[in-house]
Amino acid sequence: VCNDDKQDCFIGECQQCSTKSLINILTRNINVDLDENCSWTIWQKLNNKFDLQQTTGSIEALLAQIEEQWFPFILHTFCNRSQREYIAELRRQSTKTTFVVAQMDFSMNYTLVRQREVQQGFFSQHQASLFTTHLTIGKEHRDIAIISDSMEHNMP
Repeated sequence: VCNDDKQDCFIGECQQCSTKSLINILTRNINVDLDENCSWTIWQKLNNKFDLQQTTGSIEALLAQIEEQWFPFILHTFCNRSQREYIAELRRQSTKTTFVVAQMDFSMNYTLVRQREVQQGFFSQHQASLFTTHLTIGKEHRDIAIISDSMEHNMP
């Protein structure tokens, strides 16, 4: 990425940085044997579940895997920064008389675990949906958490 503020750099449309190979950038000033073996850990989806997997291969295979995931990563980084800056600007503009900034999230099927429960508790765990909200009202901040026993995944 040649310019942190330029969207084209993050979406692969910049004439300068879209032509550069990530492998060449990472190996430019170091003496490395690309055929040498190494190991790394990566999140992979197996049986509809993401899990950390230990992988072994050449340094070139590792760099190729990094390069394969590079574009989605920098696009995510750009979106994250843009959203964070926009929300920060909204919070700066918020007053008690203008508007409230509400940042919301939820966790479906959150498993409730009791501390020091007997072994049978492992087989009969209860679940809930958690909805968390942070409100910015001018200089005032409020947090709200709602716990629901609804396990519905469909929208009306």
